Amino acid sequence: MAGAAPSPAHEKAAAAKAELQKRLLKSQALMAERRAWRERIHSQLADDTVSSDEKERLQAEAEELEAQARKSRKRYTKADFEPLIIVGRGAFGEVQIVRAKENGEIFALKTMKKEVSLAKNQVSADACSECANAARTLQRP
Repeated sequence: MAGAAPSPAHEKAAAAKAELQKRLLKSQALMAERRAWRERIHSQLADDTVSSDEKERLQAEAEELEAQARKSRKRYTKADFEPLIIVGRGAFGEVQIVRAKENGEIFALKTMKKEVSLAKNQVSADACSECANAARTLQRP
């Protein structure tokens, strides 16, 4: 079977892996950038030659950056969304169209019954395909 073309499932898995790696690298670069910025701000705040007005501006800027960082790390739950309509139901769960309570954006939300997936021993395969689908179709709010 050497030289056989990869199956669509393998292609999807490879695409999902590539997308997740790209996101990880982007996240790591952003963290390094924040760390460097934070160190620069702290050194400027410790510098006696910087005026008090400039220190206040830097402090406000640092607080804004931290607020943005906290927001980007927020874990979303079903309670963060208002259900609008159920699109479909299946053996593992259901898909709903929801509106984010925070900003009103519309998303598709798939809820899965973990105990059913565990019982059928399909957690890893389902999780992989769901990650691939989510990475291609939806952006996290």
